[in-house]
Amino acid sequence: MEAVIHHKNGAKLPSQMSSVILKMNIMNLKMTVFIVTLFLSIFSVSGNAQTTIPKGKAQLIEFTNETGKFTVPEGKTWHMYSVFSDYVADGTVKYDEYTKENQLVGEKDIRIFLKDLNGIEKTNYVKNIYGTQLFRSLNSSTVIPYPIIFPERTSFNLIILKGNMGNLQLYGGKAYISLMETDN
Repeated sequence: MEAVIHHKNGAKLPSQMSSVILKMNIMNLKMTVFIVTLFLSIFSVSGNAQTTIPKGKAQLIEFTNETGKFTVPEGKTWHMYSVFSDYVADGTVKYDEYTKENQLVGEKDIRIFLKDLNGIEKTNYVKNIYGTQLFRSLNSSTVIPYPIIFPERTSFNLIILKGNMGNLQLYGGKAYISLMETDN
């Protein structure tokens, strides 16, 4: 006598047929696991391609407006990951009677621009010419994304300014470049 198995839709199936259905379900499950694994592998590899940091010498370079001149050495490449400085300049702390808290007033935004690239002027704040903005303390969404790759013998100057567009002044503080120097 042959065993009868009830299927989920209520049909009665012989045990041989149910084992075939069970094998098909296992195969479908294996195929689904394979596809999901393949998708996750491809996704993780493509994500790593964008975030891999090259092997090289990490550097943190301090500069001012007087020392913000750089040239990538021959046989090297610079991968610039960030440029940063202070948060604000020239603010005054005043006590606010309404909020009962100290408030910073009259503060000026700090900005760092690419002044020139390979001898071509990009920023001249006196003439209201503004090139690539690499840092802005109060609104970082207005700067270009990093990393920036500079090949060998690229020369550039950076300028640190404070204030608002159209009314910028030189900033007397320091700034920093975080970069990775690699061999070509």
